[in-house]
Amino acid sequence: MRRFLAVSSAYVLGVALMFYFLRFYLDGHFQYVLDDTYIHMSVAENLAFHGVWGITPYEFTSSVSSILWPLVLAAGYKVLGPNLYLPLLLNVLSAVLTIAFAHVLLRDGWRFYTFSFLYIFCIGGVAMAFTGMEHLLHLLSLLLLLYVGIFGEGSRFHPLGVLLLSALSTSLRYESVVFVILLAVYYVFRRRVLLAFLTVLGGGLPITVYGLVSAAQGWDFLPASVVLKRHVFNLRNPLGLLDFLGFMAVKRLVGNTDLFSTFLLGLLALLFPLRDHRRLTLLVISLLGFLAQMNFGNIRWFYRYEVYAMGLVLFSALLTLNPARIPQIPNVGRTGLFALFSFVSALLLPLIVRGGLMVKLVPVAAREQFLQDYQMARFVRDYYNGETVVINDVGNVSYFTDARIVDLFGLGTREIFHYWKEGKNTWERIDSLARAKGAKVALIYSDVFYKRYYDINWTEVGGWTISNPQVVGNSTVGVFAVLEDANALREKLCEFFGDFPDGAELYVLSSEDEDPCAQKEGDVGAGK
Repeated sequence: MRRFLAVSSAYVLGVALMFYFLRFYLDGHFQYVLDDTYIHMSVAENLAFHGVWGITPYEFTSSVSSILWPLVLAAGYKVLGPNLYLPLLLNVLSAVLTIAFAHVLLRDGWRFYTFSFLYIFCIGGVAMAFTGMEHLLHLLSLLLLLYVGIFGEGSRFHPLGVLLLSALSTSLRYESVVFVILLAVYYVFRRRVLLAFLTVLGGGLPITVYGLVSAAQGWDFLPASVVLKRHVFNLRNPLGLLDFLGFMAVKRLVGNTDLFSTFLLGLLALLFPLRDHRRLTLLVISLLGFLAQMNFGNIRWFYRYEVYAMGLVLFSALLTLNPARIPQIPNVGRTGLFALFSFVSALLLPLIVRGGLMVKLVPVAAREQFLQDYQMARFVRDYYNGETVVINDVGNVSYFTDARIVDLFGLGTREIFHYWKEGKNTWERIDSLARAKGAKVALIYSDVFYKRYYDINWTEVGGWTISNPQVVGNSTVGVFAVLEDANALREKLCEFFGDFPDGAELYVLSSEDEDPCAQKEGDVGAGK
């Protein structure tokens, strides 16, 4: 118990210190490190207080890749009211429960302390709390599913536990489907067909229910974020076929030393296992799931997509490893032990570097979000609240305002989602839709569309730029007049820039030679 209290207290203290540092760094403001966090929060608030599953209270949108996380937030909002800090508190609770789970199962002190260090620092337990998203709870749900599924056979509640935990894991993130399938295959090999059926039933039920509701609302069976962000393999191309068959995982492992080290540490535990087929099964399933994520899933984007896969491999490796077998290797000697120790240390180094980079990135990402997405929301709230605006990063705007949103990336606008899905996303369609919906202004990463997709032919009146962004999608937010009068929008932008925080270069465009804001707000157009 003392070990658990010590480690969990250290974790909570780390989160608290980071929280107060962020507040100080942003002059009293708190900002999550990703805009996607606010999409989940918007859906949760609209569900709790308007009965609408959507980023706005006006219509259903299939915007989020997690079914359960917005439901949990909505329940919390019903009890506590709208609360900016609820996602952070839920992540802290998820992490503490994971530490408690590890304390119960990793009985040896060195196993527990090793996993705790890897989880809190290297995997990013502290940093992930500030994403405000479901990734820490997702890892916990898979740990519970695999442990109960493999170690709990024979107990009275095992079938029900497998059913419920399968549903829990897939409702948190769709990547859990891989582990549901692997666990079902394990049951089939053990001739436990009923358990295999219950596992698949539980895992498929929330996905099916949500898919039917979404399709009935005119969206896809899968959430827009899953459909639009998935990796597409060109199976007609030999290289694309090779990627699909596993070469993508190889390329990603070779190109990311922390992920490669995690995989090698898992393989190393396979060489010196405890004589327990259940622990070996857990490790093998974790490694296969890890490879599936490397090959078919996303990685990075604030290191979050691979958190669950790394956590499973490292936990199962520590649970399986038997250090007592290492000295039994013939002719290993001191030199061999030293070489093995050096090899393991070398594998841990990229994980430690990863942890340091994540901690360093938290305030950087929060400030980028504050200077871009939050300022976009502030501008919309001050001048266009309740009206229709065009956005391509919808989280902050949907959470902090009551605007109607046309989302150029399709997560929050059904028509544009289908444009993307069908390969018919053209400027003419976008312009026609925005005008039909009465959009007055657009605040978008204009360079992204100019360079990748199509020209933006609305009138640009200004915007702001941050230097060397590391997390946000682009350095510049452009402000465009759609149906709004350009001069009226320019005046509002000049007024808005008069109270803009330091850290961005501001610009206002005009056909005149003089500074368009000079007579209104001083020399704002030159930037800050």
